[in-house]
Amino acid sequence: MPPRGTQALEAEESRDRSTTVKACLALVALMGAGLLVIVATVADYGMSWDEPLHSRYAELVLGYFATGGTDTSCNRFVNLYYYEPTVDLAAALLYRDHLRWKTEVRHAVSAVLGLLTLPALFLLGRIQGDPWAGVLGGLALLLMPSFYGHAFVNAKDVPFACFFAWSMTALAAACARGSPGWPSALACGLAFGLAAAVRPGALPLLALQSVLAAGFVLVFRRGAGSAFAAAALGLKIIAAMALAWTIVVLPWPWAHQDPWLNPLRAVREAFAFTVPYEVLFEGRVYSSDALPRRYLLAFVTITTPLPALVLAGVGLGAGLRRIIREPRSAGARGSWVVLTWLVVPIATWTATRSNIYDGMRHFLFVLPALALCAGTGARALLRAAQAGRVRYALAVVVTGALLWPLRDIVQLHPYQMTYYNELVGGVRGASGRYETDYWVTSYREAMQWVNARARGRPTRVALAASEFALDCARRYRDRRVTVTMYTLDTGLTGRLPDDVDYYIATTRYGLDKNFPESPVVKTIGRQGAVFAVVKRR
Repeated sequence: MPPRGTQALEAEESRDRSTTVKACLALVALMGAGLLVIVATVADYGMSWDEPLHSRYAELVLGYFATGGTDTSCNRFVNLYYYEPTVDLAAALLYRDHLRWKTEVRHAVSAVLGLLTLPALFLLGRIQGDPWAGVLGGLALLLMPSFYGHAFVNAKDVPFACFFAWSMTALAAACARGSPGWPSALACGLAFGLAAAVRPGALPLLALQSVLAAGFVLVFRRGAGSAFAAAALGLKIIAAMALAWTIVVLPWPWAHQDPWLNPLRAVREAFAFTVPYEVLFEGRVYSSDALPRRYLLAFVTITTPLPALVLAGVGLGAGLRRIIREPRSAGARGSWVVLTWLVVPIATWTATRSNIYDGMRHFLFVLPALALCAGTGARALLRAAQAGRVRYALAVVVTGALLWPLRDIVQLHPYQMTYYNELVGGVRGASGRYETDYWVTSYREAMQWVNARARGRPTRVALAASEFALDCARRYRDRRVTVTMYTLDTGLTGRLPDDVDYYIATTRYGLDKNFPESPVVKTIGRQGAVFAVVKRR
């Protein structure tokens, strides 16, 4: 018979395998449900005003590859050559023979990539020693209305959040072993390359995360290590960097002109973006390059469901405890990666105040870390409870906390990205004090309302927007509805001109206040907040 200690170890390993399998099955079920929701609702979301520009850029990139690189018009299209076309290009490949479904295909690609963030959180939870924390973290992420809503309309920041999550998972897996093997090193290169292939400006942040993770391992490792091991590690790092750089350059026509310097120029442009925009924050209008230092942390706080914030606080505490008590363990190294993923980007922006706008959409990639902390916090509470009724009651409370935002997701549909929590009075309290539907996706619903009233008759609609937002309404018009465009000018007095039947205007920039003598016949909004209005001549 094997020794009793061996039997106990085998029994523990069997329990761990059983726990992992059950958690994996729960993850598959969660992702299956998410995929069904995507299929059922993806057509409900309107076009964001960034989409026509990015779609055209991707189509020009397709032309570049179709002509063997002779058609370089994509490298002169506005300033989008600074942007990696990877995700836009993937969507363009899918819709090129089905242009009617262009917007829906783009939204589906983005939403599916948002869903693919969940396996990364599952693996990170497993590295920390609890795969169920990753499952609950994935549930918390899916039910964060801001992430949920952006997943359908933001084909830049949500895919980046997905690949950044995988980058942190690969980094944590490499650090968990202390000395990463070749598969771990190449996995880091692949994940880092995919993240930077969405936003090249991520390269310095990924490098910083890697330095922090490696430094933590080096400080707490046992033994100094041999020169041979150090040389082998150096080769693995070089190979990972080469793989990442190759992934960045391959789909990017502008980078083909100078594969070494042009990506670096794009990184510099991302950090030195000089075009300021008006940003509504706490009822005041700021320039996007002069926001208060509290801006980003405040936005994370007021756009995350309060129960998730509380659970994330518990999870951060549990992670710090693990780091302090057992810093050499794989779990502590995973917790360190998650902690720096959440804290470092917010702290860096707070210190530098780089040019950002549209709420916190440029920092959506920290939400998976916050969600994983919430999952860790939920598991920590359940483990701390005693067996019996107390544990059962606590399980009900934790489940209720995770499901808390579900009502808002349903009521705000399809404008979940406008969500604010109770700290500012919800979406209704935030309206007029913070940005809500800043991408005018509500123009789809407004135009559908006009279509129903036009009933096939010639109808003229004026649109309050920039040239980029014109398609946000025009794409949804009936054949006999004509869309003209007004600029972003405000203070237009009197009534609508005689050659206009309806005026569709976003509440952003106060454009709904134009033509005060014309009556508002339709408002588009949710939960008491108004996103757009329709006025009639």
